[in-house]
Amino acid sequence: GGGGGSSGGGGGDTAAKGRWRPSDELRLFAGAGTDGELAALHARAGGGVGAASVGLELCAERGDAEGAQGVFEDMLQQGLEPDVVTFNTLAKAHAARGDVEAVARVVRDMASRGLEPSLVTLTTAVLAQGKAGDLQGAQLAFDTIRESRMEPNAASYSALVVAYTSAGRVDKAEELLLSLPDAGLEASHIIAFNVAIDAHARTGDAAAAARLLDEARSRRLAPDSVSYRALVKAHTRGGDFSGARKVLADMQTSGLEPGVVGFATLASGLARSGDMAGASQIFDELCALRLSPDMLLHTALIGGFAECGDLGGARRQLELLRGQGLRPDLFCFTVLLKAYVRAREWAAAEPLMQEMRAASFDPSAVSHGRQIIT
Repeated sequence: GGGGGSSGGGGGDTAAKGRWRPSDELRLFAGAGTDGELAALHARAGGGVGAASVGLELCAERGDAEGAQGVFEDMLQQGLEPDVVTFNTLAKAHAARGDVEAVARVVRDMASRGLEPSLVTLTTAVLAQGKAGDLQGAQLAFDTIRESRMEPNAASYSALVVAYTSAGRVDKAEELLLSLPDAGLEASHIIAFNVAIDAHARTGDAAAAARLLDEARSRRLAPDSVSYRALVKAHTRGGDFSGARKVLADMQTSGLEPGVVGFATLASGLARSGDMAGASQIFDELCALRLSPDMLLHTALIGGFAECGDLGGARRQLELLRGQGLRPDLFCFTVLLKAYVRAREWAAAEPLMQEMRAASFDPSAVSHGRQIIT
């Protein structure tokens, strides 16, 4: 009872500042929310630096910089003194959005409180510069790590690789990775390789992606699920669907699960190419493994069937989507309406239009425009 009264009192002070709400205290009392959400609420009610750091991490993980800043300000209002971990987590939230100035502001605030930036702090600065597309800034931030007599770790190298690949300099990313001494490599360095492999995958260069994966293996780095999925993407985008299937098989042989993402990448690629038999087969394999197809996979197949003029297949896929407890999105409605209009099936299009409105999707100019394109 006493603890609840203390929280209530702290909440009252904060309420005047526009942060704490009575509903927040009720959620804490009832334990309504995830561990991270409750930790953030606990921090707002005066739960300590540790609880606030967990709340900050929750925001940072989902890229919610405003939420993270709010938790941080709540801490200060409660008279809590942020530590290096707190500042690093706040910087991470801003870095995810490439907000270089916000990260720099966090570092300045650290210094004003007598806190020395750690390796994590400086690595976060590299990542922020890279996300913002400032390759020179990222390189300078990386050099600062060495000038501070710190040894860059896997995360540091990964951040610089992100900067290179974001600037379209995959060649420089590979050069950096190949320059890493074998003696300093740890299992986590596969993350840095994965970033470069995915960069090749985005352009459909499966040969380059496979070459880099082989390089990682030669350095005794074990490919993980992300490595294989990037290679599946590379083959799929390059139109080599048999190669993508082989990667999925190799992945399972290695004891790794492709997961929904692996299967969905291939099935979506097949659907875009018009091979609906192949896409449906991969979809069935995914379901046989008791994996739940996501919305992106359903919409890719609905779009594929519609483009092929197979309205029956599109309708069946829509029902599978609904049967899974998912709701059709704007793309699903639009692509089906377009297919119905092309086939001049006005009777089927009308109830779908009504359902679209009932789902709070306004058949906007975009939707109507797509319907009349033939």
